[in-house]
Amino acid sequence: VTDPEELDVALAALVDHAIPGRSAEVRPANAKELAATAVVRLELDEVSAKTREDGAADDPEDTGLLYWSGLIPVTTVHGTPEPHPGTAVPLPAHLRGYPR
Repeated sequence: VTDPEELDVALAALVDHAIPGRSAEVRPANAKELAATAVVRLELDEVSAKTREDGAADDPEDTGLLYWSGLIPVTTVHGTPEPHPGTAVPLPAHLRGYPR
């Protein structure tokens, strides 16, 4: 995404996806920040994902092979919000309750 207006819209959408309403509460990105930020638009005709909740599932004939098999858990953990030392604004309501 190279158009500045489209980039603003895309960044606001990303921010609001993480914390709904947050983009309206922060100043717009400045030119330096926009120059250091890339947004890639992908048009996808098909998407697939493989997820598993019950561990790796090998076929019995594959269990003796000398290849590692397993599962790498991926998690997201939110920490307690930490205000910038110079902020005079109290923690907004939508950030209370973090971590979640």
